[in-house]
Amino acid sequence: MISIVRKSSLSKSPDNDAPLAAVVVWDLPLRIFHWLIASCLVASWLTAEAGYEWNQVHLYLGYTTLTLISFRVLWAFVGTPSARVAQQQWGFGALLRSLRQLVQPTPAYSYGHSAIGSWASVVLLSLMLCQAMSGLFATDDIAFQGPYYPAVTAATASELTGFHHLNFNLICAAVVLHLSIMVWYRLYKKENLVSAMIIGTKDMPQTQRLTTIRSAEALSGRAGILLRALICLAVAGALIAVVIQFAPEPEYYF
Repeated sequence: MISIVRKSSLSKSPDNDAPLAAVVVWDLPLRIFHWLIASCLVASWLTAEAGYEWNQVHLYLGYTTLTLISFRVLWAFVGTPSARVAQQQWGFGALLRSLRQLVQPTPAYSYGHSAIGSWASVVLLSLMLCQAMSGLFATDDIAFQGPYYPAVTAATASELTGFHHLNFNLICAAVVLHLSIMVWYRLYKKENLVSAMIIGTKDMPQTQRLTTIRSAEALSGRAGILLRALICLAVAGALIAVVIQFAPEPEYYF
C-alpha cells in the first residue's frame, strides 16, 4: 500500500520549496525479494568456492534463485505500482533524461525506479536467471553434474559450464556498478536508496501523481498485497518444483 506516513517541516523540495513527505515506494514483498536474491547470490558464490561437499547446497540455492526470479516476474504484473513493469520508464527519451539527471547534485525524487534503474534491474535479473539456468546443465568434471546434465550432449554441457563461469564475472561487474551507483546517490545526490529498500519509504514532494496512485492502491490494502504476494510465491514455487520433479537423476563420479 502506498501512503504518506509523515511530513517533514524541515525538508524542502528544491523545485517548489514545498515540504517533502515520507512516501512508501517499495512494498514489503518487493523488499524481501531484493534482500533474498542478494543473499542467494552471495551464498551461491561462497558455496561454489567452498568445495564439492557444498555442491548440493549450491544446487538448492540455484533453485531458490529461480523461484525468486519467477516470483518477481509475476509481481511485475500484479504487484504494487512501483513494482509493475507498466509503471517503469522504458523509453529512450526517459533514459536520456535519467542519465542527465544522474549527474545533477540533487535528489531524483523518482517514484520507483528511474529509467536507468528499470533497465539495470532487468539486466541484473536476466544475468542471474541465465546463471541459475545454465547451472542446471553444468558440471565440474570431478564430483558434480547439474540435474539436467544428462539432457544435453557433453559438448553442450561443457559450453554451458563455460558460460556459467563467464556469466558470473558479468554479474560481479553489474553488482559493482550497482553498488557504485548507490554510493553516488548517497554522497553526491544526497539520496539514500539503500534505506528506501530497507524501510520502504523515501522523502518525496507531494505531487498529484502520488496522490492518485495512493488512492488507487489503498483499495486493496496491506492484506491484499500480502495475499497477492503469497499467491505469486506459491505459483513460482510450484513452477520450480515441476522443474525439479522432471529433472533426470544427477550422476556423480563417486
